[in-house]
Amino acid sequence: MNNNFEFAGLTTLDQTEMMEVEGGIVPFLIGAAIGVTVAHYIATH
Repeated sequence: MNNNFEFAGLTTLDQTEMMEVEGGIVPFLIGAAIGVTVAHYIATH
């Protein structure tokens, strides 16, 4: 039941906040890139 509920919640999120997600995808990608870069730097230095 939990899996079905979570899946339904994710589907609803995708449908109702798609524009908001699209609007924030670039900052998210930039943040992810910075996070990966920092983690790589720490791991290699």
